Amino acid sequence: IAPRALFPAAASAGPAPVPIGLIDTAVAADHPSLRAARVQYRDFTPPGSPQPVAHGTSVLSILVGEAPDYRGLIPGTDVLAGAVFFYGPDGGEIATTSSLVRALDWMSVKRVPVVNMSLAGPQNAVLATAIERAFDTGTVVVAAVGNRGPAARPLYPAAYEHVIAVTAVNGQRRVYRLANRGPHVDFAAPGVNVLHADGETGYRSSSGTSMAAPFVTAVIATSCAGVRPIAACLKVLQRNADDIGEAGFDPVFGHGVVMPLRSSTPP
Repeated sequence: IAPRALFPAAASAGPAPVPIGLIDTAVAADHPSLRAARVQYRDFTPPGSPQPVAHGTSVLSILVGEAPDYRGLIPGTDVLAGAVFFYGPDGGEIATTSSLVRALDWMSVKRVPVVNMSLAGPQNAVLATAIERAFDTGTVVVAAVGNRGPAARPLYPAAYEHVIAVTAVNGQRRVYRLANRGPHVDFAAPGVNVLHADGETGYRSSSGTSMAAPFVTAVIATSCAGVRPIAACLKVLQRNADDIGEAGFDPVFGHGVVMPLRSSTPP
């Protein structure tokens, strides 16, 4: 299901009035859904490293993709995209701490208010410090909680204090069966059978918390533009969330399904 169809609350949203950040793999900028995308791209991987492109392309298309047969959440929005993943010696996709921190610092210097990090891994003190530094300057990170199951330990950066941690739900608002859980979960968003760009020209659907994070990024970008400190707007989003599951905050859905704010919503 295309992003707009999964999230009718965003149907009237135009481009975000502020740029957003994306820290992920490299992207296939020539995909039909991304040819008109307004993307400033920088590579933070080791020189000469072979790079994957599938994941970053998927997330970027959910955010700003636009084609005759496809529409992302906030097409026309300016994006700063930092590539941090490369193929390691064993063929796996890896990102160094240095790459992650340099990408985040670049976006913080550029005053990007919200950065999407649809990635998860172990705790890292250096990255934690960089995230706190970014938050103090007005840049908030949105991260996927991870897909290791309800009994798994917390993954990072989602579990850091000032990161907005996102879980995934399906069309019936049931939690994605592999989503991590815990007291660090902030919001739920559509993340099951999400249609996204794939390959050179095609599309396919995927499920996971990586697919849900861009929905929250889009809501923050359109609802909290110009609000300082941004933490004040985040609290309003918490109150405005559609509470599902147990009444009030819970470790499965957090505050509930994220909902865009109307311009008249009080701070």
